[in-house]
Order: sequence, then structure tokens, then C-alpha cells
Amino acid sequence: MWEIILKAIPFTPLLYWFFSKTFRMAKKRKFYEAQIRALDDYIKNYYNNDSIEFTLRDLKARQVTCNDWVGAKFLDYAISKKCPNIFGTIEDFDRAWFLVKLEDEAGVVKLVSNYSESSIRGCFKIIIRVYFFSGAILIINKSLLIFLSLFGLPGIPTYSCLYNFIFFISVLALGISSILIVSIGRGIASILALSKKLPINFKTN
Repeated sequence: MWEIILKAIPFTPLLYWFFSKTFRMAKKRKFYEAQIRALDDYIKNYYNNDSIEFTLRDLKARQVTCNDWVGAKFLDYAISKKCPNIFGTIEDFDRAWFLVKLEDEAGVVKLVSNYSESSIRGCFKIIIRVYFFSGAILIINKSLLIFLSLFGLPGIPTYSCLYNFIFFISVLALGISSILIVSIGRGIASILALSKKLPINFKTN
């Protein structure tokens, strides 16, 4: 019944995506099949093949990963470490670009971070705490205003410099921490996820 209705409506592929689980699964299968073919072709023809010019192998690796920043060195490294979910690992490495680098020393490739794992986790905890603390202040402020208005009591004196300062700082802290969570927070989550898939040399404390 759903298929008959969808076929009669314009923009059917978009509607199929939202309403048909079978359609979504079929698209995912095609996507994974394409990834499998690309990776299988790379392993058979390019992985550790010194007779092929590195630039060509690097371009092929970028075609496989669909990422301009991830080349043959990282892809070879992930394959050599028998990394599960190589494409997910590539996404983690791409998001954590400012926290981890790929280094090649005399043919030995390794992932290196200039920060310790504890400092990375600590930075993320600070951002989260600032976000929830500033948000809690704003929620308490709003709840207090509603409570006072229900009982017909005078509101918080908005002319108070201290009150205005705390409110402004809370809004500013909430905005900044939200931006940091979306940007730096994603990178931190990615490098922690990457460390579970591939060995990373974190800076020692």
C-alpha cells in the first residue's frame, strides 16, 4: 500500500528514504558493496606494491577513502594493523587532525599525538562541565522568574550589575562551550575512538 502511494507522489526517492526501510537497507548494501570492491582492488593491486609509483598509489588510496587528506600511508598502516572498520577509522583520523599526526621515520609509520591521553580527556571534561554549569544557571534563573511571577512577587532586580554580569557570563560560556563541543569535542571523541582501533603514541605526562 505504501509503495503504491509513494509511486504516485513526486520526489519518490526522497520519500522512499524516509518511509521504506527496505529502500534504505538496499542503498546501504550498495554503498558497502562499493567500499568492499574499492578496498579489495586496492589491496590486490596497490597495497605494499613497490613497483607502482607512490603518487599513483596515493591517488588510488584517496579514491578508496574518498578523502583528500588520507593517502596511501595511512591506508597501508590501517591494513597492516588489521584494523576493523577501516572506513570508520579514516573518519576518526580525519576529524582528529589537530590532535594526531601520521609520521614516517625511516619507513616506520606510526600515529603520534603531541598531547597526553589524560590531558585530552581532562579538556573534554572541562568543556562539558562548563556547558552544563552555565546551562544550569540559565535554567535556574528562568525557573525562579516563573516561580516569582506565579505568586505575584517582584522579580529579580534586573538593574543589579552583579545579576546582569552573571547572566551575561552564563550565556557567553554556554555559547562558547557549545561551539567547542561541536568542534574540539568531536575531535576528542574521534581520537579516543581511533585509539581503540589503532595504536597511538600519546605524549607521556
